Amino acid sequence: MKRSRKKPVVLSLPAELRAVRSAAAHQVISVMERVKRATVAELAVHVGLPAGSLYYHVRRLEAVGVLLEGEKRSTGGRHEVVYELAGSEVVLDTSRSDKSFVAELARTFRSRLRALERAYVAAVERRAAARGVRGRGRPQGPSLHQHQARLGPRQRAELERRVEELAAFLVEHDDPRRRDFTHLTVAVVPLERDQKSPSGTS
Repeated sequence: MKRSRKKPVVLSLPAELRAVRSAAAHQVISVMERVKRATVAELAVHVGLPAGSLYYHVRRLEAVGVLLEGEKRSTGGRHEVVYELAGSEVVLDTSRSDKSFVAELARTFRSRLRALERAYVAAVERRAAARGVRGRGRPQGPSLHQHQARLGPRQRAELERRVEELAAFLVEHDDPRRRDFTHLTVAVVPLERDQKSPSGTS
């Protein structure tokens, strides 16, 4: 008998969006979508943050049904809860258009973009600070790409598939032994004919 594949966790309430808004919560979700099951200590290794700072976010995600409390594991004389992702992945409900949900959605996106901005600027500053320092390899700089094209349904589906391949690449090559992270954010946004692109060109 085949195991039934879990359905995605669909975030459709403002309270759910508030729970996933922070950068730390987003990192926890990203890891759980890859590993499916983990203790808070294991999550801390993956995201590079102290376990103590993750408990709050894990409990909020559990409260809104994104994470489920599973078995308890004994580690070094301590009993740790193994958390599970409640579905195959976590997605936003794009069918809702009521004002309260859209407003919370906008706050969530602004929070994510601010976190991305801080990380991007910090990477630029690290690269500049390393310039001319002997005995140290110059850190790789960040890159920023923005493109748009007129795609039909088949090409749009192919684009989504290739984005999934990028995510799979990150999962395959993630090395917990490394201290440095590479962050990838991809937003696939359909524009109406009379809309202008974010760059101001139509």
